[in-house]
Amino acid sequence: MKQILISPHYIQNQKIRQLVTSGYLSDYFLEKGFMPVMPVFHSQTKTKSELFHLAKIYVSNSSALVLQGGQDIGQEPRDIFEEAILELALEKKIPILGICRGFQLINVYFGGTLKNIENHLLLKDKKATDLNFNNVDLELKHRLKIVNGGVLEKYLVEDSLEVNSAHRQGVAVLGENLRAEAIDFESGLIEAFSMVEKKVLALQWHPEIDFKNQVNRLIFNHWLEWI
Repeated sequence: MKQILISPHYIQNQKIRQLVTSGYLSDYFLEKGFMPVMPVFHSQTKTKSELFHLAKIYVSNSSALVLQGGQDIGQEPRDIFEEAILELALEKKIPILGICRGFQLINVYFGGTLKNIENHLLLKDKKATDLNFNNVDLELKHRLKIVNGGVLEKYLVEDSLEVNSAHRQGVAVLGENLRAEAIDFESGLIEAFSMVEKKVLALQWHPEIDFKNQVNRLIFNHWLEWI
């Protein structure tokens, strides 16, 4: 059974540090015949060399990588660890899917920049200090325009789609050689991009917690075709 790495959400809840993922996502990969594996590191790890060594072990046994959401970029050593996993996955040429924070991490890795935003905090309590699965309101959505000529246009019938969102940072400048795939109608923010030659697809929204949405499932189905 091929292994897929799914980086966890890091949640600090009542002084308890939790590493979690969406059960919908793990169920989906198991249904498709893949073994989901969560890459983790010891919280007291201090050196980059240790983090890179561990990342190499995870990637060497994996066929794809999903970088999930969570807190803003700038949270070491998580950033170092996930950047190492990303770099090694690119070297190995395995498919990479970035979601929310993962989308942002990939953009920064390729030289892009981020900016703070306020119009896409679609949370029940309107706070993004703890982006928890439990407080995302899936009934609140915004519409994206699909960019012509990209991979999403090939996947989808419609030229736009509605997505959920719970992020407080967005793309300011797109990274080098990344191609915009979907743009928010209202703000003009890039909310999906790709680098087909590197098997990279990144989404700002959270398809992994809304698999009842057939478009989200369809995107994952096509992404798996890169493996």
